[in-house]
Formats: sequence, structure tokens, C-alpha cells
Amino acid sequence: MLRYIALSLLSVFSFSFSFEKPIFITGATSKVGRRVVEKLASKGIKTRCLIRNYTKAEEYFGNLDDVHLVKGDILDTSTLSHIMTGCSMSINLHGVYRKSNPFHKLKFYDLHNKIEDKNHPYYVNYIGTKNIISACKQNNIDKIVRVTGLATAFSDSHPINLLFNSLYSDNIFWHKKSENDITSSGLSYTILRPGAIKEIEYEYVNLVPERTKPPGTIGVDNLANVIIQTILPSRNKFEDEPYSFKNKIVACKGYNTRKGLVKKGVLSLLHH
Repeated sequence: MLRYIALSLLSVFSFSFSFEKPIFITGATSKVGRRVVEKLASKGIKTRCLIRNYTKAEEYFGNLDDVHLVKGDILDTSTLSHIMTGCSMSINLHGVYRKSNPFHKLKFYDLHNKIEDKNHPYYVNYIGTKNIISACKQNNIDKIVRVTGLATAFSDSHPINLLFNSLYSDNIFWHKKSENDITSSGLSYTILRPGAIKEIEYEYVNLVPERTKPPGTIGVDNLANVIIQTILPSRNKFEDEPYSFKNKIVACKGYNTRKGLVKKGVLSLLHH
């Protein structure tokens, strides 16, 4: 069985993709984003990457013919829709994860949801995602892929979420809000909730139902491979059964042995 899974996935990644329209990507210069863009380019898939630091992006992707860099901001609604024109789908890897500023938090709750810092999770994780959903609809882009995190499976009142939202600027809270907007948008979606992202490589990745909670980790390259799988659901087969990522929230955890894998989860070999 394991050999079958490995061969099945290898066939997925050796397949020469052909997309007439580019894929719109945010967060391209992040560790995961960089791997995703490079992997797509190696397979001849065109991408249009929204970036803020052009110098950094040019350093990463300047030698890749199928990567189109566009300087912009997900908060700039006057240009976002135009930038996304002609794209086939949207892969959204943007996000912030930072310690709280108590003064910003006070402003946020006491002054009618107004905060000055545009790098706050409220703007980046939530408003930015809302803007992308709107731009997708304006451009008849039907598919969106979003990466959030395992902790969004907890309720808002769970002690872990209360702690982390307090320490990290309500990061999880705004990720959950953005997930709700995506699932109710009418767009075809896949939301991936990875464990803590590490610079390591796991032998296995378990793709399990959205209710799965921390702890858990996943390798940068592992997650990049899963993201690419989401754009070809009809070609994915796991455990002898077809598997589609369409309209699903999927948790992703890495393992180096079969021990501890969720029996009802989808076991995939993502070591390349």
C-alpha cells in the first residue's frame, strides 16, 4: 500500500502541468511561498506574485521566466482587482504572527475596531483576505487556497486560544474570521491548517479533518507540496480512493514514522 501511495504521488509531481492563465500568489517571499513558486515554475506553471519588497523577490525569482512580480498591497483595493485580472486561481500565503502591542490592542477594542498599524493581523490576515475574495469575484476567479494554522480548530474561549490571541495580536482570531469569509464566499476553496512550520523534512504528512488540533509540526517543503496538490484534486489518489481538496478545511501534520498517524486521516508520502 505504501509503495502505491508513493508511486501515485510521484506521478502527480512528475506530471507536466499546463495552465493558460497564471496563478495569483500572495506571501511569495515567505519560506513556504518561495518553495511553492519555485516548484510551480519548474513545472511550467505561470505565477503572478504580489510582493512588497521587490528587491527581495527579484533576488529569489529573477531568473525564473514563468514568475511575474507585481509590486502591490492586499490592502489597496484600488489596484488589487486589476492586478488579479486574467488569473486562474488565488493561492494566499500571506500572514503575520507577532507579539501584541498593548496600546494597539486597547485602541482596537475601545475605538470601534480602528487601529493604526496596517501590519496588524486584523488588516493582513482578515481585511487582506476579504479584499482578495472580492477581487476574485470581480475577476471571475473561482478557486482560492488559503493557509492558516492548526490552532484555528480551537474555540475562541479555549485557554490556548485565549493565551495566544493575547500574546500575538489576536492572530488566531483573525485567521478564523478570514476562514469564515472564505467558506461563505461561494468560491471553490481549500483551507490548509498546518502545524508549526519547521525547516525540516518529514517522511509522511497526514491530511486530517478540520477538527484536528495542535500540537503538530510540518516541514516547509512538505507544506509546499501539499499546496501544489490542492490545485490538481482530480489527480490525487490516497489509500486507493480518489481524494479532492475542493471545499475542504484540511489539517496538516508531519511524521517520520507511521506510529501516531490518524487512522481515518489521509496518509501521504511527501518525501522527494
